[in-house]
Amino acid sequence: MKASHYVIEDIIKSLEDSDTKEVCKKFAHRYPDDKELIEILTAKSPKAKKIKDKLTELAGKRKFTEGSGGAGLWMTDTRKGSAGSTFR
Repeated sequence: MKASHYVIEDIIKSLEDSDTKEVCKKFAHRYPDDKELIEILTAKSPKAKKIKDKLTELAGKRKFTEGSGGAGLWMTDTRKGSAGSTFR
């Protein structure tokens, strides 16, 4: 399962309050199938600033694709009675 943008924002907040290595280890273990997140969290030189920047970028991508307006939307048209209709 991939971490949502809400989870990624929580990771960023946790990095400000806690030890960087502990936070990275905790969330890498929690989301083993999320390759993008694992790549960021298991970097060879974990500097909090660099990790935060990459996580902020990833959260923006996830917010767009899973939320409002991205390619991950369930339906193409949500107007009532327009199932498959191309009329506007």
